[in-house]
Amino acid sequence: MNVHFGVVKKYFPEKGFGFVSHPLDSKTRQDVFFHIKNVQKSNKVIAEKLSSYDPNDIIYFYYESETTPKGEQVKSILLTDGIDELLKSNSHNFTQKLERIWQDFETTQPVWLCDVTQNVIGVDGLNRLKHERELLKEKKREAEELKRQEREKVEAERQAQLELQRQERERIEAERQKQREIQEQQRKIEQAEQERQNKIRDEEFKLLVAEIKPKGFTMSWQVSNYIIKNRLGDKYKHISGILVMENESSTWKFNGGFPPDIYAKLCQEIGLGNKGTNSRVVGFTAFKDL
Repeated sequence: MNVHFGVVKKYFPEKGFGFVSHPLDSKTRQDVFFHIKNVQKSNKVIAEKLSSYDPNDIIYFYYESETTPKGEQVKSILLTDGIDELLKSNSHNFTQKLERIWQDFETTQPVWLCDVTQNVIGVDGLNRLKHERELLKEKKREAEELKRQEREKVEAERQAQLELQRQERERIEAERQKQREIQEQQRKIEQAEQERQNKIRDEEFKLLVAEIKPKGFTMSWQVSNYIIKNRLGDKYKHISGILVMENESSTWKFNGGFPPDIYAKLCQEIGLGNKGTNSRVVGFTAFKDL
């Protein structure tokens, strides 16, 4: 006798028939038809369960099938008494599929799995498959733990790298800020020095005007000669010095001259003039820098 295992998939109480799936069948088969009359004849317990059937109920049984003009259907439902010996002779039909179900630990374990496994391969076989299932779970947990640790390691290394990059950015920014502060400080020093020099130049210019204006000079060379003759370079050392003059291809130095800006102011203050030459100033060194 070929024994099959089925789980009620659908049942229509008002019509008295339904269908069972066959999760342990190694071949692809359609759901098998059953009628309540055959159930009542062969197994009163299953018939009683079906009389109060609820779609959420899980009803399963072993059965013998028959082929009819309409297809395969349940011929009779086997009683649990003496089923073990009958299943042993049919164990090859179930064992391989049962082992695969036990190994698929990620899928919810069917409620009938333990009962059927014990019926087919005994208590020892059931315990073995349970143990193997737990080992598989443990191996997966260990693998997941290793992956988690690896992810944490990678993330820690990434965070450490980001921290190093942040520190490097802060260091560079601190250096830039320090450089900016140094440059700003230097700028202020240079500005203060420039203001001091300008103040000295203004004071010297006022003294120069006050000293020369009464002399009645009308030409700039007269002022320059006066400064050289009276050795006033130290007195007006910020606004007078050595001019580098140029006229066409000739270049020469002129002692006691004034830079163009001072000369322009002198012309305005005391009405100085020049000889009307094409000479021009191309360089100036103040007496203070000599």
